[in-house]
Amino acid sequence: MEYIERVRELSGEHDLSAAHAQSLHYEAYINLDQGHREEALELIRQAIVLFEETTDEDAARRGLSSCYNTRGIIMRRAGHHQDALASYQRALDLLDESKNERLGRYLLINMGLALVYVGRFDDGLECYQRALAQAKQLGHRRDEAGVLINMGHAYQVLGEYDRAISHIQRGLYLARKASANYTLADGEITLGVCYAELGELDKAERVLSEGLRLAESIPHIYLAVHAMLALAKLKLETAQVQDARVAILQAEDSLERCEAAGMRWGVLSAQLVLARAFKILGQQEKQTRAVLAAKQLVEDGEEYAREEAYYYISQLLPDTEEYRERKLEAIEQARAIVMRSADGIEDESLRQSFLKRDVHQKILSASRNMS
Repeated sequence: MEYIERVRELSGEHDLSAAHAQSLHYEAYINLDQGHREEALELIRQAIVLFEETTDEDAARRGLSSCYNTRGIIMRRAGHHQDALASYQRALDLLDESKNERLGRYLLINMGLALVYVGRFDDGLECYQRALAQAKQLGHRRDEAGVLINMGHAYQVLGEYDRAISHIQRGLYLARKASANYTLADGEITLGVCYAELGELDKAERVLSEGLRLAESIPHIYLAVHAMLALAKLKLETAQVQDARVAILQAEDSLERCEAAGMRWGVLSAQLVLARAFKILGQQEKQTRAVLAAKQLVEDGEEYAREEAYYYISQLLPDTEEYRERKLEAIEQARAIVMRSADGIEDESLRQSFLKRDVHQKILSASRNMS
């Protein structure tokens, strides 16, 4: 931070707007990693204004592209995926890839992830394939590792677990060789989620715990919360009172951190974990309060995995006449999201894998039964 302050001081003296803007961008990224979303957004806004004022056209385009990439990351982590896609597209439009190939790859990776989150799987995988080809051609193992792990996540969402695990494990191997702790943490967490969805709970807990350890050591709040909530969901699988109490502690910790960082997806996920845990404990008033908070969040935003959120809302709202219509609306919303995403998958085998995911089968079954 002292370095950033000195750059800002010197650039102010000499009217070096590009250097000043770059220092603001660095500071924004530090705030983002620490979970200070609003501060990061404001710093990015200021950096964009300064880059637009600089007379060095190449520096301006490079800086603006990088800023819009960071803005996209901020929006994606907050759950605003369409806004993130618009920022990534703006960054790509500004970027001269021949002069900054690495930023171009990062943009393709980030855009691929946002596309997967909005259900545009084919487009997302195409972005990943382009980024992977570039990283392999240039021998950039760290970047290759990141692409492979993101591709693994896409295949996990599609229900293609063998392909997902194969990609993630290859990515983890390359990340270890490159000592890339962020990529390692991301990969361990993604692999743990795969194991959890396959019902291999002991493997999932071991891998997720390692991912959490790495994320906290960086430190990286986004990954740490992701791992913590995944571990809390594992605890709920036993339906045991003691495990439910542990899950509550993990969810409350995650909720506090997500509220401070403006991570809506994390707040939503934490509220649903709390509702499920309170149900196991028989605390219906707390269960209803948590699930209604989750319902408000999912209706107001565009968070990732909304279909899963709507499913749990339909199952966790009280079985009373007062809530009957809201339960039916929630499960139909979940079903509509699943079928809309499935209809957008061109490959029939991938479409069938997607529909066979456990959470999607639960949604479709519940929709039939509740209707």
